[in-house]
This record gives sequence, structure tokens and C-alpha cells, in this order.
Amino acid sequence: MKKILAALLAAVMLLGALSVGAGASFSDITDPDLARRASVLEQLDVINGVGDGRFMPEGFFTRAEFCKMTVHILAKQGEAAQYAASSIFTDVRASDWFSGVVHYCARNGIVLGIGDGSFAPRKNIYFGEAVTVLMRALGYKDTDFVLPWPQGYIAEAAKIGLSDGLPSLGRDSVLTRAQAVRLFNNMLLCETTGGAVFAETVYGGLSDNAVIIAVGGNKMTAVCDGVIKELTAEFTPETNMVGTVCRLVTDARGHVRAAIPTEAYTARSVTVAESKYTYILDTDGGRHVIGEETVVVVDGRPVDYESAWISIRPGAVMTAYYDSYGDCVLVTVGANASAGKDIVVLESAPASLSTLAVMFGLDQSGSFVLYKNGTLSAVSDLKPYDVVTCDKASRTFFASDFRLTGYYESAWPNYETPTKINMLGTEFELYGPARDDITAFSKGARITLLFTADMRVGGVVSSGKVVGEPVALCTQASTDSASVTLFNGMELSAPVSGNYSSLVGRLVKVRSVDAGKLSLVKLDLAAPGKTLYLETRMLGDAQLAASCAVYDSVNGRSVRRVELSDITSVTPSSVAHAEYDTAGRVNVIVLNNVTGLSYEYGLIWVGAVYDFSFGDEPEETEGVGVSNSRGDTGLFNCTFYTTGLNGTFGGVAFDSDYAISYVPLSSAAVTRADFLEGYAVAGGTYYPVSSDVQCYIKDTGTWVATVDEVRTASNSLRIYFDKAPEQGGMVRVIVAE
Repeated sequence: MKKILAALLAAVMLLGALSVGAGASFSDITDPDLARRASVLEQLDVINGVGDGRFMPEGFFTRAEFCKMTVHILAKQGEAAQYAASSIFTDVRASDWFSGVVHYCARNGIVLGIGDGSFAPRKNIYFGEAVTVLMRALGYKDTDFVLPWPQGYIAEAAKIGLSDGLPSLGRDSVLTRAQAVRLFNNMLLCETTGGAVFAETVYGGLSDNAVIIAVGGNKMTAVCDGVIKELTAEFTPETNMVGTVCRLVTDARGHVRAAIPTEAYTARSVTVAESKYTYILDTDGGRHVIGEETVVVVDGRPVDYESAWISIRPGAVMTAYYDSYGDCVLVTVGANASAGKDIVVLESAPASLSTLAVMFGLDQSGSFVLYKNGTLSAVSDLKPYDVVTCDKASRTFFASDFRLTGYYESAWPNYETPTKINMLGTEFELYGPARDDITAFSKGARITLLFTADMRVGGVVSSGKVVGEPVALCTQASTDSASVTLFNGMELSAPVSGNYSSLVGRLVKVRSVDAGKLSLVKLDLAAPGKTLYLETRMLGDAQLAASCAVYDSVNGRSVRRVELSDITSVTPSSVAHAEYDTAGRVNVIVLNNVTGLSYEYGLIWVGAVYDFSFGDEPEETEGVGVSNSRGDTGLFNCTFYTTGLNGTFGGVAFDSDYAISYVPLSSAAVTRADFLEGYAVAGGTYYPVSSDVQCYIKDTGTWVATVDEVRTASNSLRIYFDKAPEQGGMVRVIVAE
């Protein structure tokens, strides 16, 4: 995959638009596509409004106004001024504001009169006339066509793309202002009769197809033909242009003048269900293959997908861009839904999405989309203290009910106007309403942080109003500190208010009873007694949240985060626990020994373990450990019999200082030819090979990294599997004999 990290700064890129921001200049343009196309022409000084910030898209342009726009798109304003005193048409006087542009067009063969010596400058322009004007500006002449005027021009305009998007217009159709915007945008990408693209000829430069991935100040970053470029704009781009597919118009200095929307890529926004090494699976079952040429942007930053895929959380909103060949050229994940946009903390549930739109200053007309916790939702799913952000360009709301409660420890730069605070021994940056909310609290107050969908602190309330004690996996603990990974991927590490070493490898609830410290409480598992339906993502009659975290365990111990795709079959009795969000969706599932991923597989070895806690004479017991490609686990006291295990291949589950469970492995002889993509075939049975399979060469006593390496070592191989494939079993160890 292309290594693109070095090329990028955090500043990012934009969509071309007007000097005052894409789509923001004209209050009466509600269609996002029209707004962006109008912004292109405004930035290039081709159009302006009718006053009061309006454009009047359903109105019309006169013949004189169309001449003016033509002169401006040709960048010939200076030359046109010299023609103001000309006298060609009886109804165009030197004192008329349009005299220069009309006479420039006439002198250069772009327009003609109406046959009686006049021009009719105040008459609305028709489609056939408009197409003729722009085709002549591209270098075409009447003699180029066999068909009579204007049919020859109209036919050729359709052929070269000038009239794309305007298929229903006839020669005598009065051209609306919105339709004229489309024509001029198309013209920018048409070839002149000389064979060059018009925009490049006039303005100096034109990029290949690009996607705007972020903006900041007058800087922008775009993905262009697989390369990320940092650019300077001749205007201040607005954040609602991020995600636009376009071609960038640049001047002689390489500065962006405008960004012309194109349909070169098909964009699809989905919710991430799982991320794998070579693909991302969405909650609709779609698989998005990440190839070597795919550019990946996570939270506004370009990443090396090979390293970052394990950090892409389920529930994140992702947009994939596909080219005409069906190849994924760009993936953006979690594009900072709150960055640079409004944040609203709900005090009560809104009656409708239109009501929510008013809170963000949006026009209530038209449709809106809502995602809560990454899942497509209805307004009835919103609850008090949810935090909502909005992508105004796509009219999409993102809601989150994630909360975290603790004590207000410190502030930066001061307590009067803090932008960052410390809670639970962790620094949190405040955004939007949170910066005002925090000023109501004093140091030491017990507060609850309210998070946006992209895990930014968007609000702060008293813990008396709402409490957040999320589920987490304890990854490290001692008498001094503990580290946990929350179900949504957030990590916390802080001093502790007790000794939680016995909770390592277990699920806990994160609390705080002392300022600056973590308090952990073992999660009490309560079997929901419901069936997990993998295909429909349901637990009983409850939908799984897109961000649902799934854990496998051995009776609640030796917990491992797994994916739904790791599960082949599961019975209701194997579902040990479930947690629900405020919309009634499942956001945490705990399984009991379903996937086998709670075990460490390899070569079992048994030895003496000495316990010095009983005095000077240590107590000797048998311990068990596992050797594999990751090294030796060391010896652990065990809760099972070890007789006959030494030197065998198997799996052991570890919890804190104990080996708590052992799983024997069955075996079958195979050859190197018995391996297919992801499977080993023995006796006609196809055994899936674990992505974490351990490979051992018996002659040398060494572990190797890949299946190909162990197959190379010998044609006589033995596979070791934990269960039958139909029960979810997999090949855990491969040995070259």
C-alpha cells in the first residue's frame, strides 16, 4: 500500500467554492449540488446574486447578463472594457452597463444580433442561444456543423458534455439561472477545439479527480489520483465541502481558485461493523476491499491501513469512494463529525428531525438522516443528554449517549475559561457547549462528561443528573495503577483506589470514588437467555448497535474482544451477558467459550511453581505454560490436572496469575497440497485455519510466522484443531513433522 503519512499535515482540504465559503453565499439555494456549483462560478467571478444574499435559482438570465458571464469565465473583463464605446447594435448604447461585454462577444464571433440590427439585451436567453454562445467560446463555428442552427450546436454540446445534466431542454426552452450554473460548470471541463480542457487553458491548471478530505483556514488537503496533496486556496473553504468529489482549478502559483464537482467516484456512506486486515465490513453486509492503492483517512488524518485497521471501531461512520472500475480509491472513517461543526446537548427529546434541524440553523424542508451510536435511527431513539452533531452538507445527524463520570481534578489554561480538564487521571479536551458547561463547576465536583459520536467531550453535567459507568476490559492492574479499554475503544490509565490485580482479563464497570483515581467493579454477568442471530444482528428482539462490542470469555474470565465474524454458531446458553444503550440496542455482549479466542495455543509445558507466601519454606506446586511464536508465557498455577500435558499441543486460558482452563486439540495428517485459501482439508473435511494459527517446525524446534513457511519445511504436516468446523472449530496449530 502507498505510504502516504509523510505527505500530510493535519490541515486539510477543501472544495472549491466562493470567497465566502461553499454553498454559504446564497440563502435561497437549498440543493447542495447546486450550491457547490454556484460557489465555483462565484469564486471565479462569473456570477453574483440578486441582492440580500439571494441567487433566485428559478429566475432567468438576460442575453446581456449571459454575455457578461461568458466574458468573465473567459477571464476577459479587461479587454471587454475597451469595447464599451463600440456601436454595433441599435439597442446597445455606450452608456449601458453591458455595452463592453456584449460588444466583446460580438467582435469575437461569440454572439450575433437578432437580424434587424438589434441585440435584444434584456430578453431572457433560450437554451439554444446559450449553448451556441458557450460552444463558440470553446472555439466552434457555424461551419463546423451540417445541421442547421442551433441543432448542430446542441448535438455537439451533448457529445462533448456541455449539456450534461440538462437532457430535457429544447432549443426554445428559457434557461433558468440554476440551469445556467450547470452549463457553465460543464464548460469548465469541456475541451476546446484546440484539444485542451477549457479550465486549464484559461486559469493555468486543473487537477485530476480529487476528493476533499479536510479544511483549515485557507489550507486544504485533497486526495488526487491516489496522492494526498496539501494546497493553498484563494478563499476560506467551509467544512461542508469536505467529502466532495471534484477537479481543482488552480492558478499559475498552484493556488486553488475553485473546485468543480464531478461524478467520477461513487460515494457510499455506511457504518463499520468490523475491520479486517484487507477489508472493512459494514452493518449492511457490504465488504469494502482495501487495496494497495486505497488511501485511508481516519478521524481526519491519513493512515497506513496495515497498521491502523485494528483501531477502527465498530459503529464508526465510513465513506467509501469507488471509481468507474469498481475499485475503492478512498476510505474516510470517523471524519470528526463534530470538528468545526455545531454540537447540541439535548435537554429533552425533540419531536422530529425537523425540530432538531432548527437547533442547527438548517432549513426544515427536505429529508434528514440520524445515526445514534453509529446505527441508523429514528427521532424516538433520542433521549435527554444525548450529544448531537451535524454534517450540514449531507443533512445527517450523529448522536451519542456515551458518558463518563468522575471528579473535576484540574483545568487548563485556567478555571475561568478552560479548554481542557483532567478527570479519572486523564486529560480531556472540551468542545462546543462543554466549554461553557464546565464553568458552572468547581474543582472537586463530581461531574459527567457527555461525548459526541467521535468521542469528543461535547457537554458537562452534574453526576446528579446522569451517570456514566461504562463497561471496560481491565488490561493491567496493581496496587498503584490500572489500565482499562472501554467497550468503545477509549483507553484510560490512572492511579487506583484499591488493588484490582485480580480483575486483569475481566470486564469491569469504570467508576470513581476518589478524585484522580479509577475505581473498578467486576461486571456481574447476567445471562439474558436470548438467541443471538448473527445474520440479522439481533439478540432476541433487540437490535445490536453498530458499535456493539462482543467479548468471549471462559466463565467471565480470560476475556478477549472478538468480532461477530469470529462466531460460527452460538446457543442461548453461551450468551453470558448483555448491556443496552438508551435506545434499547445491545452495545455489549459477553459470550462463554464460543470462539476459542480466549485461549493461548501452542506447545504445553509443565513445571514447578514455588509459592513463598507461606514462610521461609516455599510451597511447590505444578504449573503450566504455553510456548508459541509469541514466546513463552511462563508458568502459572493452574486449576486443572496437568498429567500427560507436558510436550503436547493444546490451548490454555490465563486469568491474572492463574491458568484457569485447558482445551485439548485433536489432530489430522495433511500434506502441503491440502491447504486452500483459509482452509486445511483432511479426510474430506474443510477446517478453517485461524488467522492467529501457530506454526511449528518439529525438526528444528522453531516457531515460524506463516502457513507458507511451515508448508515449505515439510510435505508431512499435522493440523491441530479444537472442535469440528460446524461447531466453530478451527485449526490452531500446524506442525511440520
